[in-house]
Amino acid sequence: MDNKKFLKYCIDNLELDEADQFEDYFSSVPFCVMNSIFSINTKYEAVLNALNRFCKHFDLTLAHNVHGQIPPIEMQKFVSEIYNLIKDIDVNSLAADIFKNRQRTSTTNGILKADACVRFLKIIKGFGVEYYQDVPRLIDNETFEDCIKRIPGQSSGTSLKYFLC
Repeated sequence: MDNKKFLKYCIDNLELDEADQFEDYFSSVPFCVMNSIFSINTKYEAVLNALNRFCKHFDLTLAHNVHGQIPPIEMQKFVSEIYNLIKDIDVNSLAADIFKNRQRTSTTNGILKADACVRFLKIIKGFGVEYYQDVPRLIDNETFEDCIKRIPGQSSGTSLKYFLC
């Protein structure tokens, strides 16, 4: 069974509004993006620290408060909203002063992970993804995958796979 058929089967047959196997969800898609970028080649404690500092700086809530459920749209910050908060901040300042994490996407020709987050958010915004409920349109979208893999340090697709799962 290919991925598209499997996804259609899941959407048609599973009770997606009921609690699922995941205990916690981030409050919004942008935090999934940040998590997928910052999680590569580091301890998860460093990831959570960076995300918590980001949330504290902008007075945002990182976690959704209902266990086992994707947050309803009205409880999510949309991708454009978070992107607009950070798009004009110098990436060095975003990394050093807000995330307080200057890790790079790769040891060779990598960019700051903060920069990769901004680029990733811009791409998903361009594909019309604003909420969790929009993410399925990115699955098996080769154009989207190619755009993400062109972000320096993302060519392997590891962060992309992490974001989509």
